Amino acid sequence: MPSDLISGQSVLHSLPSQRSLSNNLDNYSFNQLFDSLSCAHKARLLSVSFPHAAAWLTVTPSVSLGLHFNNDELHTAIKWWLGITPPGMSDTKPPSCLLCPDMVLDPLCHHSTTCKQGGDVTTHHNRLHNAIYSACNRASLSASLEAGSSLGSDGLRTRQADILVTTWGINGSAVFDVTVTSPLNSSIVFEAGVTAGVAARAAEK
Repeated sequence: MPSDLISGQSVLHSLPSQRSLSNNLDNYSFNQLFDSLSCAHKARLLSVSFPHAAAWLTVTPSVSLGLHFNNDELHTAIKWWLGITPPGMSDTKPPSCLLCPDMVLDPLCHHSTTCKQGGDVTTHHNRLHNAIYSACNRASLSASLEAGSSLGSDGLRTRQADILVTTWGINGSAVFDVTVTSPLNSSIVFEAGVTAGVAARAAEK
């Protein structure tokens, strides 16, 4: 085999693949964007980039189960996901939160993901725990909402479970506790802007 052909093949084998080049470009673009963002936006971007965080985008909608978006809801959700200010929001004076008047609602809806005065956080929590409860019932499991509290050795009542399943196979009962959190919570937002998954790990403690 001619030596020039051999050397040519060696050069081809040493070149990076198209996938490798694309990954390098994507990483460079991400880092350039990330370095230009505020702490809250860094926390949001790390959160939406976390493994499985975008799983909701690939779920098949089910109208019969109420698991679907209409066009306006989908457009709003995608814009929030991408950190895009809705049209007209930046040109108007932002209103205050109805549940905590001292808080001004920001155009990117950061406050709505952290307000615990009965807003989106509470609604999201209740819908999740109702969905788990319904799934247990459809599977013929004996499930109860807000159950399982008992009197502890210290005389205080233990915390109720969001969902208590008393027929959980050979292991007996199972307890589900639903927690809705956000990397934009003021207590963790700075750390969440550096490390992905901080909000989830803090909620597990």
